[in-house]
Amino acid sequence: MNLPEAEIMSVTEDIAKLRNATKSFDGINERNRWGFYGSEIESYISSFSTVLPVDLLEFFREKQSPVIIDLMAHTGSIRNLCNRTGIVPKIAVSVSLQDQRTKGEKDADANLNIYQLAGNLLNFETWRKLSAMLSEQKADLIMERAVLGLIHIPGSKKFYNLALRGLWNILDENEGLLLLQTHNIQQLQKTGVNLINWVKEVEKCGVTVNLDAKKRALMLQKHPNSSIDLPKF
Repeated sequence: MNLPEAEIMSVTEDIAKLRNATKSFDGINERNRWGFYGSEIESYISSFSTVLPVDLLEFFREKQSPVIIDLMAHTGSIRNLCNRTGIVPKIAVSVSLQDQRTKGEKDADANLNIYQLAGNLLNFETWRKLSAMLSEQKADLIMERAVLGLIHIPGSKKFYNLALRGLWNILDENEGLLLLQTHNIQQLQKTGVNLINWVKEVEKCGVTVNLDAKKRALMLQKHPNSSIDLPKF
């Protein structure tokens, strides 16, 4: 993420309140209760099936040594993707509030260049660490399917502008895929985030973009001729 923008996000009053609220989040209990946490890649494919422009498994295989990011997630989904395709990423990072992996999971991840970054996405420090781990490499695939975890993320215009434009900045221009689960479309409109109109503006920027409002699924694919930045809400 662009560091000055991330700094703004970090000190914004409304986001700071949400950041404090997540301090009581019990990640261990959430892992036991949420059946989708660390789920197989087919579950992701199902969630984004109506917006994906390509077969995700084939897309991954063709990249050979891809760079992957999975936000608000356990490493299990990326590990399953690697095992399904036989591809070892150059680096893959899952970001969640806690590192809840077992020793066996950590060993398996180490063999696949998969890392778990424990951090809150509402903290600038988490984005700084992610940027350092990527070491200026661009991501071929960025995923976020937080499901119930979205209650910990603000559905505000300020956050959506910063997050989307920040993720776009680290997405590879050579057909990089950004897959995001959004808040309820109608609720977002009340905060000034009109995704339907925004998608129409994004289409003018040399970007492949699909939105399924019912499934709350958003896909953006970046091309060499795509705009450097995304439109604001």
